[in-house]
Order: sequence, then C-alpha cells, then structure tokens
Amino acid sequence: MRNGLVVLLLLCPWTGWAELSYDGMIAIKSNKPDTIIQVRKEITSEGKVTQLWINIGTTSKDGSYLLLKMPVGVHRIKLSKDGYLPIITNITVDKKINKIEYELDKEMNDINIIFLHEGWQVYVDGNPYLDDDKPVFAPASIMVSKEKHEIRLVKGGFNDIVKRINGEDTVEIKDEPIRGKSTIKKKKEIKETKKENTTNFTNSFDFENYSIEQWNNISGITVIVSSKSTLDTKINIDETHKFAIVPNPDDRWASSPDPLHECNYRGLKNYPHNGKFTMALCYKVNNFIEQYGVTKGTGRLILFANDNKYDDNRGNIRVKLVPIPFSK
Repeated sequence: MRNGLVVLLLLCPWTGWAELSYDGMIAIKSNKPDTIIQVRKEITSEGKVTQLWINIGTTSKDGSYLLLKMPVGVHRIKLSKDGYLPIITNITVDKKINKIEYELDKEMNDINIIFLHEGWQVYVDGNPYLDDDKPVFAPASIMVSKEKHEIRLVKGGFNDIVKRINGEDTVEIKDEPIRGKSTIKKKKEIKETKKENTTNFTNSFDFENYSIEQWNNISGITVIVSSKSTLDTKINIDETHKFAIVPNPDDRWASSPDPLHECNYRGLKNYPHNGKFTMALCYKVNNFIEQYGVTKGTGRLILFANDNKYDDNRGNIRVKLVPIPFSK
C-alpha cells in the first residue's frame, strides 16, 4: 500500500510496448468491482492496421484505486462489466499520478407487458413502476435493467399476478384475474387514467387523420418499425381480442436522402418525377395482410413497410399497439 492506493505494476502487458518507457502512472476506480480495463493497441502488419483491445487490469472488490504503470501520453481505454454499459474514453498519463473515477450505468431493456384486462398497475421488484411520476397500468412498455426482475400486476380486490423475467423483450400474461387480496399495501387506491383508450377505435377513431397530441395521449405498447425490416411484435392474437395499430403521424420513412421522397405511415407522397411513393405501414396476421388500423384475423402480429425493396430506405416509425377490450 502506498498513499492508500493498491499498487499494480504491469511490466509488459502486451506485445509491442516492450521498447516503451513506463514512466507514467494513473489510478483508476470504478463504482463496480471487477470492472475490466482495456487499452486500445494498433498493430501494423503488411501495411494493414488492426486495432485490438488489450486487458491491462481489473478494478478491486474493495472499491480502492487500481494503480497502473503506463507510458506517458494519451491512451484510449475501455471499462466494461457484464450487465453494464461500457465506457470508452481517452486518458492522459503523466509522470505524476492522476486519479480518475468512473461510474458504469446498467444496460437497459425495453419490455412490453401484454395483459388485456383493465386497471392493473405495474410493479417491478416490489416497487410501483412510474412514468413521469405517474403510475403505469398494463398493457405498457417499461424500461428495466438487463437482469432478473419480478413483474407484479396489482388491482384492488384481486390476487396479484406475478411473472419473473430474465431479459425477455415481451411478456404476454394470459392468467385470468382471481378475486382475492393483493400483497401490496397501498396508502390509497390509484385510479387509472387513460384518455384516448376510451375511444371507440372500431368506429369513431379516424386512422387517416389524427394529431400528434392525440397519439401522445394514447396509452399502449410502443414499438418501432424500420423502413428496412419487418418487426415481430411477439403478440399472438386470438378470437377473443383485437389490437388498434396507431402509427406516430409525425414520424417519416424515405426511399432516399431526398426530402421529396419522405412519407408518413400512410405512404402516399406525390413528388415530381415518379408519381406516388407507397411505402405504407402494414401488418400481417398469418396470411392476412392489411394496413394500419384495427387488426383482423388471428395469429402472430407482424408489422412492416409494404415496399422496402430499396437499399437506401431510411427512417423509423413509432407505433402504439392498443388492446381493444374483450368481446364476450
């Protein structure tokens, strides 16, 4: 121990630096133990330059600094740990010891929770999941770290519905509600507020003409559809329910960098030299293909751009999937 630091002398951790002078030192600490530290090294062979990441150390379990002996100069380093976002940055190594602290953030994952009964609040690991400090009700899209979690759906007068997840991006819950008592003690009952979900999507909603304000107020599962690929929503539609497919009216696809070639989910855009551009948003349920709107048929729900054959297609359109209540 010297000056409260853990000293680690790396004599020659990678080939090609043996001729350099290790006349500098740097002290690195991470908020997570066992963080791997690597430095980027360029190797030239037969005129071709290859970049490699070389391990030079691992942060300690007790949270103390890791002291690395390195050549003076600027180096590109990477800090990484499973389940956390890597940090890639430049450091400057001097003859005096510089201390640097880094904080790794957890990797996050968007999860779609599909449950087609109203009024069920979402809890994650025993805590209410909030969006802008407001409670979230299923069905919903939530963001959690990429690790094991307990998803609990809670509604007054019913037993909780519990699912445990580990990296899934869609959780479809088919459990039927059972009358009983929740294990979650709430100070007062939270009433679910959903403005647009009371809309009669099968009759009164105009899928050809609605505002971004209307879209923002709709509560549902949000997915992203690229102009270049199909999207498997992992939602299985049966004869007991349907979904309203509501694209963001302000998002755009395009068939080239030319702004004249842009279109929204409706895919109808006149431009001077080639008539109409028809890359509209469509869905497929088994062999049934239709444009945005209320789903028809039963089977797996797939979303796609109906004309994505061009290599230079670009853009994404966000789509809200809103379950329509069971018809019994």
